[in-house]
Amino acid sequence: MTNLTYLYPTNITNITGFFTYVNSVSGGYFGTVIPFALFIITFIALKQYETQDALVVSSFLAALTSYLLLVLGLVNKSIPIMFTVILAAVLFIGGAKIFRRGVD
Repeated sequence: MTNLTYLYPTNITNITGFFTYVNSVSGGYFGTVIPFALFIITFIALKQYETQDALVVSSFLAALTSYLLLVLGLVNKSIPIMFTVILAAVLFIGGAKIFRRGVD
């Protein structure tokens, strides 16, 4: 049986230390789940607008958050890259639709 007890966070003086502690207690999942949760919550909240607009805003916020967590050392490089690729793809597809609309 595994021991799931952790030391109390006695040396936390700022939010960075708190996030680092929570990430270590959760086995590294905290830093990964936060951008995904933010992406899903903002996408659902902005679903009243067009799907493409909701995807742009939610992927931008998730990418920005994941880059901040990358600087803190809480996520690996693949998470921000993934959200940046989603943002670029949605903007590229949206740009293609705008240019096609202008031609018609």
